[in-house]
Amino acid sequence: MIQYTCDLCGCMINSDSNKRFVVKLEIYPIDTSLEIVPMDSDTDPIELMEKMIESANEIEIEELPRNETRRFDLCCGCHKKFSTDPLGRKTSRKVYFSSN
Repeated sequence: MIQYTCDLCGCMINSDSNKRFVVKLEIYPIDTSLEIVPMDSDTDPIELMEKMIESANEIEIEELPRNETRRFDLCCGCHKKFSTDPLGRKTSRKVYFSSN
């Protein structure tokens, strides 16, 4: 039998019940230089393509950020909390320092 634990609170989730939720998160960079923009009538599309290929050859593979995919198992309670505040803005803990 597979045992699941909630990735937020750490409680055990019974695999026999339907009370388990999966959150899949995909993080990827957006390259704004590749956005499609309307061309002027004076622009030569072949010349533009050559420039794009030349600039792509100059980029080092190691410089490019990689795509990330992550998967989290959540219990019913944490699912409710996550669905109302997915980025944790409301529940983030504030740190207060004394003035001394």
